[in-house]
Amino acid sequence: MLALRTVWVSRRGGGAPAFDAYPPGAAAEGEDRLYLTNDAAALEDLFPQSHAAVVDVMAVRAFACANAPLERAEQLFDGREPSGEALWLAWLQMAERLDGFPLWALETVELLLRDLDEKALAKLFGHFASRVRAAGARCGNWVETFKAEALRAERRTLPAHADCSPLPVERVAAHLMPGGTFARLMPGYESRAGQVEMLRAVVRAFNEGRHLVVEAGTGVGKSLAYLIPAAAWARLNDLPVVVSTNTRNLQSQLIEKDLPLVREAVRAEFGPGESGQLRVAVLKGRSNYLCLRQLAVLLENSQFELERPELRLFAEAVAWSVQTPDGDLDAFAGAGHADAAFLSKVASLGEECPGRACRYYRRCFLQKARARAAAAHVVIANHALVFADLQAAGSTLPPHAQIVFDEAHNLEEAATRHLSVEVTQVRLSQMLRRLSRGKGKRAGGVLEVLRNHLEKGAITADEDVARALRRQVRTVKAALDDVQQAARRLFERFAVLSGPAGGTTRFRCAAEGPVVMDAEGLAAAEPKACRSIYRDGAFAACGELLDERAVASDRIALKEAVAEASKQLVSLAEALRLASEGELALYGDQAANVEGAAATLRAFAMDVDFVLAAQDPEHVFWVEPAGRHHAGLANLYAAPLKIAGALADLLYRHKSSVVFCSATLRVGGSFNYIGKRLGIDLIEAEKVITCAAESPFNYLTQCAVLALTFLPEPSGKSGGGYVEQLSGLML
Repeated sequence: MLALRTVWVSRRGGGAPAFDAYPPGAAAEGEDRLYLTNDAAALEDLFPQSHAAVVDVMAVRAFACANAPLERAEQLFDGREPSGEALWLAWLQMAERLDGFPLWALETVELLLRDLDEKALAKLFGHFASRVRAAGARCGNWVETFKAEALRAERRTLPAHADCSPLPVERVAAHLMPGGTFARLMPGYESRAGQVEMLRAVVRAFNEGRHLVVEAGTGVGKSLAYLIPAAAWARLNDLPVVVSTNTRNLQSQLIEKDLPLVREAVRAEFGPGESGQLRVAVLKGRSNYLCLRQLAVLLENSQFELERPELRLFAEAVAWSVQTPDGDLDAFAGAGHADAAFLSKVASLGEECPGRACRYYRRCFLQKARARAAAAHVVIANHALVFADLQAAGSTLPPHAQIVFDEAHNLEEAATRHLSVEVTQVRLSQMLRRLSRGKGKRAGGVLEVLRNHLEKGAITADEDVARALRRQVRTVKAALDDVQQAARRLFERFAVLSGPAGGTTRFRCAAEGPVVMDAEGLAAAEPKACRSIYRDGAFAACGELLDERAVASDRIALKEAVAEASKQLVSLAEALRLASEGELALYGDQAANVEGAAATLRAFAMDVDFVLAAQDPEHVFWVEPAGRHHAGLANLYAAPLKIAGALADLLYRHKSSVVFCSATLRVGGSFNYIGKRLGIDLIEAEKVITCAAESPFNYLTQCAVLALTFLPEPSGKSGGGYVEQLSGLML
């Protein structure tokens, strides 16, 4: 029996700690005592470790309320005075949530915490696990926690724009006018002329099938000005409209603040009931979603797949997984778990995803999100996802003819980043570490898991087959070592181009012959080239900095190593499927991971070919140091010089209406600059309209500039204190 008490520890004026415990009284004889507190260090000295366990309440809350993080224990009380009793009431809410956890999650967290020597917290989870076992509920297989859904297979077909019903301009604008829908919904509402002007422009763009560039100054309220027409158009024609942002903060604002109001406007327009409902979905890239297949692998093999610090993150991820409604890893990362390396191990990865063949397909968070988007009227996405979808020919977003880019001033940078090519040691190491890392007891990765299972006879009872598979695993690991070494030689070779100062250096090649591609899509014949670097305002020959013959030799060696490793990986995957046929599907997942790694390696080799050829006149190529963790190595990059043509070809010519909006799009009162940068000038002039919605603010009378002459120098040479004093003035 576990006797639990809450203890609030307070320190007034820097004196000795004061303890307020609840409920009062001592524990009964034979009871295990556990104290839940805001200051574990202050309590631990009071009790012999053998008689009592002390747990930090915020550590418990991180598990019990994983989707609602707090920074301080004082936030638990909603403004009430902190006390032992108040902490007890907060604890009861946490206990109720833990009582709702499935048994598998409680047992997994308990086991992980014991392995991490967090005995007190493990004891607490063991207590709740025993309660769930005694109740006999939620004791099924872990996968039953995640609801299966019948996912739509078909994709909606877009009608011709001429077949769509136009929006009544004045009727839609009336929502923002005095006495309109928003005047009724928002106390103190003031209609803004710029907002109404922008709304009319968006309606016109949708109705006429034209593209719109609109600059809406601060205070215009541009999100409502495009959301109302987007929602009305989508609802009227039962077609999706995509809204793309550059930041998560704006996405949150649209979902939590603006769209609930827009829903009311749609309801006023189309009437109550199902017919008047506006369906909204948020869709992100696949790496933003928890992958149940990856979760299954970690539940089975966390000791091989994860480093010790990651085991704590995994324990919290298990608790989060049974609470998340959508599997959005941004929510997990935002709760203080922004560890990119760990998140990549629980996220969905395209090259390893078996798609409909996955046994978790109907429970998959990513597929559910895509299904919601396919049925939605308004789909909230981000710029990166939109560009990925454009390159993959509409594989992610539902078919749509209208798209709104908010924060459009970031669009060129986002497009350039997505269309760039990166060849780095970090990228390669991340791929290889998923397969194999470390040695001995610290070894981990997919191949280490397979080796361990083969030694235990878990994959096949046929010793000859198992022996052959173990031999293949060793062959693959040796081939991957060859890839790593070949890549390192190449990265070391190019490090000299950065110069002694370690800066960024552009380079290019002049081709003297065509590149011959082999069946794998890799260059079979090296083009003869004269490599040159850009310094002092012009390109000049590398001279003795770079031995072109050595570069060619290293390049061929890397391609051959990748080809061999890829062949061995595919062979291992095929053998694994044959050996485990009829056994647990887990090994089919591992086979998919192995095949995915082969595809990823081939893609890396193709990028190496493209960057080292350095001949595409539409790209800029450069080299820079790899950083202190990879001293002596270089990172190689290629980025498009202009994205205008790509946007015109991939986007504008395939959409009826593309709306660009931001507070800053004009230069000198003209949209010409942004038009050239984004390729809008490549569209027929009659297809494009512009709008400048002026801010309602009178900056001359509503703004003040304060020049402080008494602050210390920002450089800190005068003794520091600049940040502290400035912060005090800004409170």
